Amino acid sequence: MNETTHYERLTDLVATVEGVMHPAALQGALAGHLCAGQRWSKAQFIMQSAVVLDSKVKPDAAGQQEFLWVYDSTLEALNAEDMSFLPWLPDNSHAMESRLEALTSWVSAFLSGFGTSGQDFSTMDDDAKEILSDLAAIATVDWDEAEEASEDDWYTVVEHARLSAVHLFLAYNEPPKADDTEPTTH
Repeated sequence: MNETTHYERLTDLVATVEGVMHPAALQGALAGHLCAGQRWSKAQFIMQSAVVLDSKVKPDAAGQQEFLWVYDSTLEALNAEDMSFLPWLPDNSHAMESRLEALTSWVSAFLSGFGTSGQDFSTMDDDAKEILSDLAAIATVDWDEAEEASEDDWYTVVEHARLSAVHLFLAYNEPPKADDTEPTTH
């Protein structure tokens, strides 16, 4: 399944709970929380999703499963050895303005999820501080006043956001443990 399909599926999910916030904000907030080394229980994530999206309707059982799919898919992608994690954003069939709005929402929510994770960042290294500063700059760009964004600019900024998330995830998370069920060869 490609990431555009993930974004469209996420958009449909947000519509079912009458979420007010941009769909990209949900995965952004989740990715930020996960990148800070934190995890939510299933119930906590469903509750947090309602807060992030400012939902008007509680999800039914199928909707709850969809929210858990968002959680599991995002965590799996962040854990992937091939570093294949991608922010769930609209593809190039959407107008640039729409894509920029989604990117800003994703990055803002990422910073919020990262910052409110409860992690003690007083010992944060300079690389992480620079990454967060760069993301803050992306989140506050006034796209109406920015020069005409090109496709190359778009992909460069999205790739920067993607690599920033991967870097922070690697910095604040333990690597997955090797499967201990394999027999030891002597």
